[in-house]
Amino acid sequence: MGATKSVLKNCQFEQAKRRRTCARNKGHSIENGERCLVFKESMQSAKSYCLDCARAILEKGQSELSALIGGL
Repeated sequence: MGATKSVLKNCQFEQAKRRRTCARNKGHSIENGERCLVFKESMQSAKSYCLDCARAILEKGQSELSALIGGL
């Protein structure tokens, strides 16, 4: 039997090494040294999200996963 697939692809928390702009809300900034959620889109492309937006993204994902599990 093969390995169990992961639902969370290319997603992790990182500590910013420079100032970044949140991909969900351009008015939110991620300062040097702050943690942020990063989705790697491709080999060269990644999108960073501040912790406030990361919480909203993860909570939405959690509810979507709950709905999928409820459909089993």
